Amino acid sequence: MNFIRYLLISIQFFSRLPIPKSWMRWADWTPQKESDSLIYAPAVGFIIGVCCSLVWLLTILLFPASSSSALLAAALCVASSVWLTGALHEDGLADLLDGLGGSPDRARALEIMKDSRIGTYGGLALILATVVRILLIGALSQVLLNPVQVIAAICLANVISRAWPLGLVYLLPNVGDLAGSKTHYITRFISSKQLLILGSVLLIIFFGLLRLGFIQWQQLLLGLLLSGLIWFYLKVRLQKRLGGYTGDGLGAAQQLCEICLYIGFLIAI
Repeated sequence: MNFIRYLLISIQFFSRLPIPKSWMRWADWTPQKESDSLIYAPAVGFIIGVCCSLVWLLTILLFPASSSSALLAAALCVASSVWLTGALHEDGLADLLDGLGGSPDRARALEIMKDSRIGTYGGLALILATVVRILLIGALSQVLLNPVQVIAAICLANVISRAWPLGLVYLLPNVGDLAGSKTHYITRFISSKQLLILGSVLLIIFFGLLRLGFIQWQQLLLGLLLSGLIWFYLKVRLQKRLGGYTGDGLGAAQQLCEICLYIGFLIAI
């Protein structure tokens, strides 16, 4: 039953999905539970992925098959993701780029990242990331003839891209605390045991999808490789520039890893 409690707390933090107040009272939120619920972010990603892929599928079914309808379905898929998460990860990407691009000074960069206003770097990052995600999902829609494969790709991208940031929490200190981070409680600690369990669950999911033919091993391998490379690059940059990660860094990692997963899935077809 603790699993359900942690999942509800994670859903409440990472999404705008409506949860009955009685359920949240039952979950009995505490700072420690919120911290422990971070490991369930990939599960929330699966829920988000299912919702977004259903929006994509409904659009594909309602409109005549064409390149325009594929792009429309991709755009609505991305828009539903933004709405369901409250642009949480997009906000992190914009703030991180503004901070790192706005000043070489560590303290000043953290201060810029706290500013709710979006600068040039953040604005460009948001536009480019959104457009690229739409184009990649649109391309997958046209190349993959089986809609189930597209749905699997969308769900996998949402799950894996929320697993990679957990590695930053495990390996780096949370310097966002020094800047009054709103994610202070939920990004405090991840244990090796939690990561091991998560990795085991992901491997089972990968094996199942491969056996069912919903994704090819080349696609999965290249997607993991490219997302792993961008994760490693971001880890090095955060460690060098800030001395650790922030909540904005985790959001940026999710966005960049999701894009790289789609690129890998598409190239390997």
